[in-house]
Amino acid sequence: MPFYSRELPELARQVSPLNPHCAEYPLSECTYYDQSRIQHYYFEDLKMKIVVAADFEGRSIPAVGIGEARGRAEVLDRVSRFLEDASFDCMPQEPNDGTADESCFTLIGEGWITLYFLDGELVSIELTSSHYI
Repeated sequence: MPFYSRELPELARQVSPLNPHCAEYPLSECTYYDQSRIQHYYFEDLKMKIVVAADFEGRSIPAVGIGEARGRAEVLDRVSRFLEDASFDCMPQEPNDGTADESCFTLIGEGWITLYFLDGELVSIELTSSHYI
């Protein structure tokens, strides 16, 4: 499914807690998992694909060329090569409940990608698409 698609992923399952309005308005502030355990979040004209590294423990991450990499340097290298030499801006952030202490982002086509790290290890990836870009 294209990154910028406004369609629900095939075989999508809504992430709990279930939002009662998602049945009637499935693309309105709703999050779904696809069969690969990638989250798809929809809010108005914004769509995010979220890959949580813990959901792929012991498995390759198919998104943006990450594969088996989990360490910061190797993840940034693989994603940069996959995105044809994309340059990431990284900045420290205050860990919120131990979720991440650094984020790195770059603009790509119809949106942007953000990588989150904790103690130099990949925590999650967010691919965001919006018609505003």
